[in-house]
Amino acid sequence: MPIPSRGDVWLGYLNSTADFASSPDSLLIISEDRYNNSAAEALIVLRIFSVQDEIPTHIPLNTPDTGLEKPASVLCEKIFSIPKECLIEYRGKISQKILVEIEDRLRILLGL
Repeated sequence: MPIPSRGDVWLGYLNSTADFASSPDSLLIISEDRYNNSAAEALIVLRIFSVQDEIPTHIPLNTPDTGLEKPASVLCEKIFSIPKECLIEYRGKISQKILVEIEDRLRILLGL
């Protein structure tokens, strides 16, 4: 399995106790690569949802580079820490422009 990197889109489960018969979620790796490449066993991810709307903390993803089957949105308010073993399959990567937009929304949400 490739090492997850900031900006990667993966399929995975939000916790290690998930019913693996259920459908996995699309997730965006948001933790910093020095952390991702360390001995840490967890990653910080944002959930990707298949609905696009006008909520300011939802960033639309339309690019085929993400590996998503249809347009979706990154839900910046849905921040999770998950074990690395909950990742199933690498799907793609978001653009640097979208990553910067997500970082801006996270700074506002978290008061950073």
